[in-house]
Amino acid sequence: MKKILLFVALLLFFPFLVKAKIDISIDVNEEFSLGDVINFDYTISSDKQEDITYRYYYACSDPSAMVPPMQESTAEVGPGQSIKESFDDLSVDENFKTQQCEAIVEVINQDQEKEIIQSQRKEFSIKTPEFFTIDLNICKNQSCQEETKVFLINEPVYFDYNSDKENLDITTTLVYPDGESENLILPDQKKFQQEGTYLIKLTAKDETRQIEEQERFTVIKENVNIKETQGVCNNNQICEDKEDSANCPTDCVRKKSQSSNIVYFAAAFVTIIILIIGFILIWKIKKKS
Repeated sequence: MKKILLFVALLLFFPFLVKAKIDISIDVNEEFSLGDVINFDYTISSDKQEDITYRYYYACSDPSAMVPPMQESTAEVGPGQSIKESFDDLSVDENFKTQQCEAIVEVINQDQEKEIIQSQRKEFSIKTPEFFTIDLNICKNQSCQEETKVFLINEPVYFDYNSDKENLDITTTLVYPDGESENLILPDQKKFQQEGTYLIKLTAKDETRQIEEQERFTVIKENVNIKETQGVCNNNQICEDKEDSANCPTDCVRKKSQSSNIVYFAAAFVTIIILIIGFILIWKIKKKS
């Protein structure tokens, strides 16, 4: 009789002693390309009615990859009651690099230790066009061994670029100090008679990417002793404190020209006033006589 009672008790408590069988499945595309939204579907099922805590996310081989934070949820599962959800993230743009990733779903304990009870991983890849770089060069000679941003009037200026990719579609525009512009085909060489700051803009394109670069350079009348002082000249077209035409001609050349014009106008104005006063005095002296 005791054996029968023990057997019945085991039958009654056996379901509580056996751990639930949890199944996780993940459905994700093998590859995501430029413009695609990274997403995956997952299903969690169990042969036992219970509340479970689970988390879902993805991880990539590139440590600098933009991945979303880990998401965590709690829901009830059991026979005939599964969790079916989707995870959507960012769209693949030019900031993504080609890399391997994993979609991950984990069922964890509800205690503080968050021990993983069951997990599932599925690989996918992100494929984007190759990055390329381009540098715009403004030089004093054709070999571009000496780069500079300050030139004299009628001094040759050489324009060229360097890139780690060939067969790029290059568009270059040169903007003069007076606002006029012209297109260049690099490499190119020019001499300038107009004093001031010039802007050169370059756009490089391949099948999927576009990079824009721009540089400023200055043409001056006379050779000045340019002091290469780190951190003084910031090339923002504003002549600020500690900047002058010697250590920062790209910012101060125009200011110098404007200051000279003001002096000339003031001198001319004073001369006219003196002449007028002189004529008045002479006229009064003649009138009295």
